[in-house]
Amino acid sequence: MEKITTSFISENQEVLLEPKIPSSELLAFGALGNVLIHKQKSLDKFWSKVKKSGDTVKLEEFCHILIVVFPLLNHKPAILTAHSNATAQFEDYETATLGRGDLKEMLWSCFNLNKVYFVFSESDANQDKVLDVNEFKRCCVLLGKGFSAGKAQSEYESIKGDKDELGYVDFMMWAGTQEL
Repeated sequence: MEKITTSFISENQEVLLEPKIPSSELLAFGALGNVLIHKQKSLDKFWSKVKKSGDTVKLEEFCHILIVVFPLLNHKPAILTAHSNATAQFEDYETATLGRGDLKEMLWSCFNLNKVYFVFSESDANQDKVLDVNEFKRCCVLLGKGFSAGKAQSEYESIKGDKDELGYVDFMMWAGTQEL
């Protein structure tokens, strides 16, 4: 199986990291989301699984179907953020609804935000829910960002700001501004 081989090379030619995630898995994940949202027939078929009739569905019901059809899209904070992106509303999970017109944006956000979460959790080597600079560099590689080691360091410092650490929310907000 092909592995992602992009790595950061330090000034003294030392390989700083080389991810071991199969690139085919990340590429297939993104390709599936891209195909789904760009084909009206695919969107219609998915909506028919979610809602037998009508133009709105409870978010809770939507999530159940979403996770059955796409088990990798199971990160609840990503789903809630995707819902806010798609509907420009923030509601609690139990009362939130999704309209048929928001489906495309919702699915696209779900795929992207779950990918960001997957990359974050894969890169968080000690699983402390925060990234150090080397873990952030690994995230950049997995997301296909062609940063030099120095650029990755400055991005990390910029995102982190005056905080002691870089958590998921700040990382997700940064990733949302990037072309992934």
